[in-house]
Amino acid sequence: MLVRTFSDHKNFVMQLAINPRDLSKFASASMDKSIKIWNITAEAKANFTLVGHNGGVNCVDFYKGDRPYIASGSDDRTVKIWDYQTKQCIVTIDGHLLSVSAVQFHLELPIILSCSETGIVLVHNSSSFALENTLEYKLERAWSIAISK
Repeated sequence: MLVRTFSDHKNFVMQLAINPRDLSKFASASMDKSIKIWNITAEAKANFTLVGHNGGVNCVDFYKGDRPYIASGSDDRTVKIWDYQTKQCIVTIDGHLLSVSAVQFHLELPIILSCSETGIVLVHNSSSFALENTLEYKLERAWSIAISK
């Protein structure tokens, strides 16, 4: 049984992420170049929209710690880190040669992982945003990232 439909994007939704600090909130990444923040318990329109990518947004993830951060990855080959309280992009991370297909904050370590259609995984420090490592296994495209303790 359908309980609620959330509709506010102008194109395909590529990924959802639930806020680990507030389970009633979630973010959606869309090909309309935006990230929308929603409240499950409120009306079915987005609370607010984050705009700044120059291509479709493929992926989104919430920071697992005490900072109000969201990471997003896009067809514009960038990862953006947003402060969802101020609704501002605090840093844009370059380095991918093709579309960013997945981005994720590590559960415990201070790192952000992102991958692209080149198959390369970039590891950035989640405090300084400096590049820490590049993982390349020549396995063609990378579509997702999974992290376990």
